[in-house]
Amino acid sequence: MIQDAQALAGKIATLEGLRDVIRTMKALSSANLRQSEATVDSLVSYDRTIELGLHTVLRDEPLAESATRTHKLPPGLIAIAFGTDYGLCGRLNQSLVEHTIKQLEQAGVPKDARHLIAVGSRIATHLADAGQSVDRRFQTPASSDAIVQTIERLLTDIDQLREQTGIERVWLFYNEYTLRTGSHPVTEHLLPVDSQRLAHVRQISWPGRRLPTYSLERQQLLASLVRQMLFVALTRACAQALASEHQARLLATQAAERNIQEALEQTSAEHRMLRQQAITAEILDVISGYEASSVPPP
Repeated sequence: MIQDAQALAGKIATLEGLRDVIRTMKALSSANLRQSEATVDSLVSYDRTIELGLHTVLRDEPLAESATRTHKLPPGLIAIAFGTDYGLCGRLNQSLVEHTIKQLEQAGVPKDARHLIAVGSRIATHLADAGQSVDRRFQTPASSDAIVQTIERLLTDIDQLREQTGIERVWLFYNEYTLRTGSHPVTEHLLPVDSQRLAHVRQISWPGRRLPTYSLERQQLLASLVRQMLFVALTRACAQALASEHQARLLATQAAERNIQEALEQTSAEHRMLRQQAITAEILDVISGYEASSVPPP
């Protein structure tokens, strides 16, 4: 009985230590989730600024033919999948891989014409397990502050792949996080630039009374604004993927904490019961010894 009590005491100490680790992970996931949400919110206002700049450039002149390609595109495609580097995220990576491959197959893109860039070691592994080769791999940003560096490297690699392969289509695959519905895989067409969006931007109303003007050469300014629009789209995808990861890990750690707490309560109850039994047995031994010593000799 003493050995059983000692084993339970050791199990309780292990569970308490594990609970502390899980609580720390939960706090980190919660803080990182709030940071990612703030990044996504800030991108909304920045994207609005880019749209107003595009409106200024596009309002008086028609779009250049190169800005909105309408001819049939070649079958090749550059796909960027934003996953995770670490686990404890449920089926976040698996679901995104299934969604990515399904979208590529529905688009009729042959396997040998797919050029995948994986952001996250785990998503790269899942893509390889699904029979899809990965051209380039990136680590996920360690924080929202590190997203810009990752996106700059991504833009450089995209430009290099487009020059090497002549492929014009670039699609983004990531898990989009929303407060109400949680995370779900989405597809975003990065290139060619969406002509419908540019047409919409051209028609929006200027928020002030005075119309702005610009001094740079029109095509140069337009190219710069379009690149900023692509930068915002990539940054938003990366921030959404990080928010989805932290939300999935937060849910996982919350469930783990509940399970550990239940196991800890059950183990503590068993330990208290064994201790009570041991104390009761010792008391009975003392009483029995006292009664035996009280009996007069024959």
